[in-house]
Amino acid sequence: MTGKAENNECEGILTEAAKSNSRIKADHIIEFTADEMKDWKTWQTKLFAKIPLAMRGENPEFVMTANTYEANIKTLTDANNRPVYTETYNPVDGTEESRFKGHTVTFVEDTIVKNFNDASNGEYFGMYWVPTKAYAINTNMQFAVVHYFDQETNQYVDKALVINDGKVLDPQYLYLLKKKVSG
Repeated sequence: MTGKAENNECEGILTEAAKSNSRIKADHIIEFTADEMKDWKTWQTKLFAKIPLAMRGENPEFVMTANTYEANIKTLTDANNRPVYTETYNPVDGTEESRFKGHTVTFVEDTIVKNFNDASNGEYFGMYWVPTKAYAINTNMQFAVVHYFDQETNQYVDKALVINDGKVLDPQYLYLLKKKVSG
């Protein structure tokens, strides 16, 4: 999701969003205050009501930290006090399967996006997207691996190199979630 288009890294989604001439439209960057994060109706109005029918049919998913999900999404309920999340465990491999309003939630580390509670004003805490439509990575799928002993540190070193690049394909399938500090 991140990645700076410098140091030979892939162009990331947040790098694209930071450009002054970004292809990601301003109305696809949804801001939430702490109070709005706790309000199911705000989620419905600010995010879900804006999703076009074409995107709904493509099975969009969320990306956020486990902390954001546990501390904010799992506490949301609808008007009848029913939770809007579901969480199950795969009986075969024991992995957690988390969903928010029926959509898969993919967890990432807080080095990718911030936890909502730890984010500062204007920092991204999540994303709602269709991965196969919104972003692509192009690679030759060939790895070069070097294994050697570094005489200076007295340690073995393993280095791997793969050639690839990435970019936002269609920003229509991408909504970024940003923290807004009210006041």
